[in-house]
Amino acid sequence: MQNLESSIIGLRSARIELASPENETVVTLFPMIHIGDSAFYEAIRAETPNYGAVLYEGVNGWRARLLISSYRAIPDATRLGLVRQSDALPKSSLGPHAVHADLTEEEFAAAWDRAPFGLRFALMLLSPIYGLYRRHRATRTSIASARSMDDKFSSEEILSWSQDWQKFDNALIHDRDARLLAVLDENIGGSNARSRDKIAIVFGAAHMRAVLDHLLCKRGFVVQETRWMTVISLTN
Repeated sequence: MQNLESSIIGLRSARIELASPENETVVTLFPMIHIGDSAFYEAIRAETPNYGAVLYEGVNGWRARLLISSYRAIPDATRLGLVRQSDALPKSSLGPHAVHADLTEEEFAAAWDRAPFGLRFALMLLSPIYGLYRRHRATRTSIASARSMDDKFSSEEILSWSQDWQKFDNALIHDRDARLLAVLDENIGGSNARSRDKIAIVFGAAHMRAVLDHLLCKRGFVVQETRWMTVISLTN
């Protein structure tokens, strides 16, 4: 199952709706990209107020800001006609039941510090440099291309695995996945006092792999509907 699809027409994100066979809980996944057409974020803003819980991402602190500098430096509508997720989809736009389901600044810092120093130093150095490069050279096509992602790891991702990268991946992906799944379980319908019948997950596409595995394989959810949403159109 694809979470993201890159093609000659642009970049699309799969809105995936899953239902529990045990109760009335429906969970809708919105795999996010940090920069895209304003219409993509507008469609999500229009829908999220209808949910009993909207689980959203976001890590504070200088480490997180440094890492996202690789796309924060990309110009907005003045050149590419794109907007940033952080600007177009702030917490206040997610409706009255927004729930932060990510690590705290302190937790992310602890996970970050467990990664090899050399890898941390390289990323801290290269992220802003790459951001400046993209600021002047990025195009809609370059941002939208080669972004396809399935719910399973590709052969390229498996072959590129290393122990050092795994330690860093724990900070960026796995520790954050664990927090997201814990918050999700607190809100899934059942006897829990915080249960919700309709839950939306507005998180980076890479985290949807863990969510799909958890819901399909461990909680018995079934896919009810899949619909493509255009993140970046290349047909205009």
